[in-house]
Amino acid sequence: NVYTFQVAESLVPYFFEIEAFRQTLILWLGGLGALLLSVNLAAMYWALKPFQRLSEGIVAVESGEAENLDSDYPKELQQIADNINGLIVHERRQRKRYRNTLQDLAHSLKTPLSVLQGLIPEISSKSLETSFNEQSERMSRLISYQLQRAVISGATPVKQRTSLKPELDKLFMALRKVYVDKDITFGSDVSEECIVFADPNDVLEVIGNLCDNACKYGNNLVKVAVSDAAEENMIAIDVIDNGEGIPHSLRDAIFERGKRLDENNAEGQGIGLAVVQDIVTSYRGKIEWPELSSGHCVRLILPGVVETS
Repeated sequence: NVYTFQVAESLVPYFFEIEAFRQTLILWLGGLGALLLSVNLAAMYWALKPFQRLSEGIVAVESGEAENLDSDYPKELQQIADNINGLIVHERRQRKRYRNTLQDLAHSLKTPLSVLQGLIPEISSKSLETSFNEQSERMSRLISYQLQRAVISGATPVKQRTSLKPELDKLFMALRKVYVDKDITFGSDVSEECIVFADPNDVLEVIGNLCDNACKYGNNLVKVAVSDAAEENMIAIDVIDNGEGIPHSLRDAIFERGKRLDENNAEGQGIGLAVVQDIVTSYRGKIEWPELSSGHCVRLILPGVVETS
């Protein structure tokens, strides 16, 4: 007799053990992978953090919030930070040296020129006196223009922050003394937080020229108002007076070098508004002429913020 024996067993426990092993393997490998990824991310974060600090420091210097970079960097970046600080110091010293040299030049040239102008009445020949007077006036205009043009700081990668309100107060105080006979009322709609990203000398030169013209040709009111401009990080500075204003046909011509609308007026050399345009252009700004129901307004578009956060 032939007997056949068959033994059967359920495979469910076998497949269950395989599935459990697979899940355990996935869990451990996934956890290990996540741990290694976290360690790598943390290492990269700590390794690149000094670069982020260096980038933030450069941005702070460019915006004028800091004068130089910090000195606490890893040795791999310390040399770069030191070199950048050296460039910043060199640029500031060079600009200061230029200004001092130009001031010395102005003092050296204007004194002998004044002496020559004082000798004009002693010249016997009338034609020679006229020629001498014309040439000396021309020399004076050229010296003044070139000096004013040379001291324009212009837009540099390192921004300077000038608080507009104190500068306006000093300007109005000086103009009150100059035009005391006209009894001019000065006003400003400028917040204490208003900042112009420009050299203080440039700010005074631009607004001072416009306010001086407003005092000369206006009646008895000069006002400066500031608002946000349409362009980002730009502000609109309005210089307003209650005079007749400048005709539309002459608004471009007055910015020409040596051009004056009051040709009969012996004062002035016709370079003030040319300097204003040079300075505004150097800061990538512009000059506009808003229309008012009464009075006259010149608008300067310059880098700045109306209120600091």
